[in-house]
Amino acid sequence: MKHTAHILLIGLAPLAIVSHSGAVAAQEAPWSGAYFGGDVGLTLGNSNDVTRSLHFGVNRQMGRTVLGGEVEYIETDIGTRVGTIDDMTLVKLRAGRVKGKTLYYGVLGGGQAHGRFGSEIGYVAGFGAEYAISSDLTVGGEMMHQGFSDFAGSGSLGVNTLSARVSYHF
Repeated sequence: MKHTAHILLIGLAPLAIVSHSGAVAAQEAPWSGAYFGGDVGLTLGNSNDVTRSLHFGVNRQMGRTVLGGEVEYIETDIGTRVGTIDDMTLVKLRAGRVKGKTLYYGVLGGGQAHGRFGSEIGYVAGFGAEYAISSDLTVGGEMMHQGFSDFAGSGSLGVNTLSARVSYHF
């Protein structure tokens, strides 16, 4: 639990900075400002487990470029060699480009997986796209890879997820 708190604090500091520096721009650009939402997805590979998650983030748009950060909490039942991953907490930095009503972005960050085995810290990398249905509602998808170099003493583990997401921007 201490590790999750540290990850959340480390992740929220950049979000607060981006949010504060983009307060005026949030009214001028549709991709600037805070947002929250939910995801439903699948793990790809042997298990094909369902994932459910909530996310909160802040973006800042500068021209066609968007930079931001996001914290995501994922519930799942991913089976591994040492037990089931019950949930993951991810802290993600996002960078992308806007084309029309669509934001295309890449993601890089860190995360922590929890289960009966304890908890393990790893990384996350991936890409996604979001489409603005209105000035405050977007839908999109993400393809993510969560990697752990020594998962509960049993060697490396990689988890690939494909998810659909809905976000409300305020």
